[in-house]
Amino acid sequence: MKNRKTITFIIFLALILFSNNATPTFADSLTTERLDEINKDFKGLWVATVLNLDYPSKTTTDSATLKKEAITILDKAQSMGINAIILQVRPSADALYQSKIYPWSKYLTGKQGVAPSDNFDPLKFWIDEAHKRNIALHAWLNPYRITRKNASDPAFDYNSLASNHPAKLHPEWVVEHTDGNLYYNPGLPEVRAHIVDTIMEIVNNYEVDGIHFDDYFYPSTTFNDNSTYKKYGSKFSSISDWRRNNVDVLISDVYAAIKAKKPQVQFGISPFGIWANAKNTKTGSDTSGFESYFSQYADTKKWLQTNMVDYLAPQLYWSIGYNVADYSKLVDWWSSAAKGSNVNLYIGQAAYRVGDKDITSPWYGVDEISRQLTLNKSYAQIKGSIFFRYSFFKENAALSNLVTSFYNGSSQSIVQKLLVIGRPVKDVTTTSGYYFIGGASDPNYPVYLNGTEIRIRTAQGYFGTYVKLNSGVNTFTITQNGKKVSRKITKVDSTTSNASPMSKPQILTGSTWPQTATMINESEDLKFYCRAPIGATVTATLGGKTYNLIPTTKSTTSKSIYATTYALKIKAPVQTGKARIVDLGKPVYKMSYNGVTDTATGNVNVRIAMEKAPLIATVSDAFIDSYESATTSNGAHFILQKGMKDYITGENGDYSRLASGIWVKTKDVSIANETLNKNILNKVSFNNSGNKEEIYFDMTQQVVTAVDFDGKIVEIIFSNTNSIPTFNLPSSSILKSYVQTNEGNLTKIQFELENPDVLAGYYVENTPNGIKMVLKKKFVAYSIDAKKPLKGAVIMIDPGHGGNDPGAIGLLGTLYSENSVVLDYGLKLKKVLEGLGADVIMTRSENLYVSLDSRLMQSRSILPDLFISIHADSLDDSSDLSKVRGFTIYYKDQVAKSFANTLQSNIASKHSVVSRGVKNMNFYVVRGTWAPSVLIETGFMPNPNDFQWLTDANEQTKLANTLGESIVNYFKLN
Repeated sequence: MKNRKTITFIIFLALILFSNNATPTFADSLTTERLDEINKDFKGLWVATVLNLDYPSKTTTDSATLKKEAITILDKAQSMGINAIILQVRPSADALYQSKIYPWSKYLTGKQGVAPSDNFDPLKFWIDEAHKRNIALHAWLNPYRITRKNASDPAFDYNSLASNHPAKLHPEWVVEHTDGNLYYNPGLPEVRAHIVDTIMEIVNNYEVDGIHFDDYFYPSTTFNDNSTYKKYGSKFSSISDWRRNNVDVLISDVYAAIKAKKPQVQFGISPFGIWANAKNTKTGSDTSGFESYFSQYADTKKWLQTNMVDYLAPQLYWSIGYNVADYSKLVDWWSSAAKGSNVNLYIGQAAYRVGDKDITSPWYGVDEISRQLTLNKSYAQIKGSIFFRYSFFKENAALSNLVTSFYNGSSQSIVQKLLVIGRPVKDVTTTSGYYFIGGASDPNYPVYLNGTEIRIRTAQGYFGTYVKLNSGVNTFTITQNGKKVSRKITKVDSTTSNASPMSKPQILTGSTWPQTATMINESEDLKFYCRAPIGATVTATLGGKTYNLIPTTKSTTSKSIYATTYALKIKAPVQTGKARIVDLGKPVYKMSYNGVTDTATGNVNVRIAMEKAPLIATVSDAFIDSYESATTSNGAHFILQKGMKDYITGENGDYSRLASGIWVKTKDVSIANETLNKNILNKVSFNNSGNKEEIYFDMTQQVVTAVDFDGKIVEIIFSNTNSIPTFNLPSSSILKSYVQTNEGNLTKIQFELENPDVLAGYYVENTPNGIKMVLKKKFVAYSIDAKKPLKGAVIMIDPGHGGNDPGAIGLLGTLYSENSVVLDYGLKLKKVLEGLGADVIMTRSENLYVSLDSRLMQSRSILPDLFISIHADSLDDSSDLSKVRGFTIYYKDQVAKSFANTLQSNIASKHSVVSRGVKNMNFYVVRGTWAPSVLIETGFMPNPNDFQWLTDANEQTKLANTLGESIVNYFKLN
């Protein structure tokens, strides 16, 4: 299973089959829920039996010894947090189980065909004992290899096989390969049928949780199967394609047979780590090693992407940064290949490589495995790991402790002992004179930057220093205990390039107004501009009138020709007659310079929308965003609903302005040349349903309608409306009074609240007869269960970023970035809130990418009692990040202000962290008005003190408890 350049032995897979006449009794099965949990977070360990590598330690027929060793291995696995054992049960076409097809293994009892004492069945025992420990057991076997030749063994050793061995009974199935071993011929249909039968013997007779193949398929490209190819391969263009198809058919047949009998049994393969190199096929990985696709005829990428197996565990047995096969590049490649697949992706980890005596080797100590496990966490597609193999944990306490801590404790307790430069995360170029360098080290030993000790570090070894840069390349090397990491920061001069001279006098292409869709109303300005030579005379003609433009720079002493901007702002020409859209055409710009003239036009026509011109926008989707100006940079404004209509009064690029004064993206509305009748409000009615109050507005037109709240007053706004009936507020209403006002095209009703603190959300919804405004009342803690204060509350937790969006990078670089930190916080908070009785919904509960729009719309669909988005902060590395720290609570709408203040006060009082206060900010994900929605920036990822606090598992739990207490306090009656 190792890289073939370093392998010293070859591991055989073993089929779990049934011999003798005794029928084993079934072991107890794991529950479906437990199996699902394991399959989604696989913590596997290979136990090899070939050459007695792991089990048994030496051959024996003594069942007591075999049982004792199995229990020792399983207890060790359980103590480390392992939840799946991959047991090799057919090391050399012989069995470690009772089989009617294969003889007992020589690696078990010393001679092929000799059974252990007391009718002992190792596989059944392993299954029973694994299941007692809530551990899954997968039967590991190799489909093709018959013998495993040692250097002293004769080639093609038929004599070592038992008399009833299938290879002796069917010599026509066997190929003698150049390595001296015997193999089944993958091209024979009867061989494939035989392999399927032997696998189903295991599935039918044992309660295994999985069937597992490793990375051995065709042994090489020189396999002697030409005669078989001539017989069966006529439909294929090459012997390579035929061989790959042979393996594909076996994989497909095995999968189908297993699922037909026991769908819950997993079928997985652990292939060689490189499918193909990019230099040989464009979809391959950026590697230059052995390729399973070409050398073994194993199309592992196809198996993954066409769901031919339940799981795939590529053996990535190289270090991060290894130039032939970089672990980080392969993890990324396999994760990308797994996108959209139903196959679980696990990673085969090279536990056997740790402990290299060379201090310069990445495999010195256990840091490389720690880095790899942490890197795996940053990929949503990776669902677990399998370690090769048991004995290396038995022999290496540091390795055992690492995996134990990673699976049973916090991964951060391990990675803090690494030597890492996290910021900057890679070599950079900057114009800054100073730069921040931060990272992680072992706190028990001194650490040096370019030979000078870094004396200021946190208790867990995190550091950050602000260094001065010289022009050119600056190399910064961090060293500790023989380890070193470096970063190159290149400083370039901060100079503003002088404008290049013009090659000839002209109006510069693309400089003329307008370049994108432009429509204004009658009260707005026309803004002509273009770029032309300094000293030129420039005019613009539009609508039959010509205007002289004014240059920004009027003269120059240079003999070269340089451009300047010519501009003029004028009032839109007055329009008369019927309301309409007036098309003025494209402005024509004319330049005269030293006898040279040039003419250019704007890119699009200029239009003027007269008041109530027949141009109507109708919202196309269920919900769309609106904006206060023709840009998204200031955040979104109101949410509009499908069918809402309004006049269009302007266009600017990709945006259209409505008569109500708000902007929408033109693609989000349908546009028609028609008029809109004035809306009439016929009736206002109320419905109080306990936790919310609904106000219904029966209307003649579905006009743009929005609701706003300033902390005291709830205001509903109707466009194109001028008639509202009088109405009375019900005595049970949370509203105290109302006032109606008219402002141009808008009609507003302002409702004063009896107690603003009771309001916990508001929004509008379409109804068959118009619109209803919903006012949500705050949930009351302890209102349902005296022991569960949040019983009945629905709370959404939104861990920011995720998947390939790492968010802010901290002092461990990509090993533990914001997306992972905030997910850990979110999961801990979920546990706390559920303990308090709340129903908790996560926008993501694993490392997946979720768009901002999806997060917001999920909140809108659920209408929770609270929405909490968890993030961590950062700044550019040109700042001294060692001095920037603290948490901040952000909110957008006034309905969330009280909750934001409660959070800030409680966190500041209970934790030794800097508070940056509560701030009003229009972050997209917290713009929902239907629930108090806040965004918590928990701290600064690059700051050493903040990063230590953010990544400490105990501190994460403490903060989760504080947030839980804060939520209970907020929900108490005011």
